[in-house]
Amino acid sequence: MKNRYKLLQKVLIVMVMSLPMLVNAQVCDYTSSSVTFNIGTAATLPSNSITSYLLVDNATKTIVQISSTPSFSGIVQSKLYDVLAYSYVNNNTVTGLVVGGALSTISSSCGDFSNPLTVRICPPSNGGGTCD
Repeated sequence: MKNRYKLLQKVLIVMVMSLPMLVNAQVCDYTSSSVTFNIGTAATLPSNSITSYLLVDNATKTIVQISSTPSFSGIVQSKLYDVLAYSYVNNNTVTGLVVGGALSTISSSCGDFSNPLTVRICPPSNGGGTCD
């Protein structure tokens, strides 16, 4: 019984010591530097509307890329991203829709965001299988 207790104690110590490594090893949703998303059924919008697709840094809420399609390429940093669509009437009132800008600064006289899709993207140049 005493030997079982010592063995169990050693196993628990190893498990506790390994826990930080298990928590930090995030599994990636995508392991490519180019990613395309399926938007499903699109909403019916007025003819003078534009939809921009945004790749946003999940931690800082900074716009990393803007695309006219739900595709992004040249992704170099392994991290957690939000993917959103921003649809707005093209009447020259949209502001803040710039790469490097904060998501919270985007506005227009008539516009709306989709719900965010949060994904982990880990390009091959940064290890591929785990995220930072």
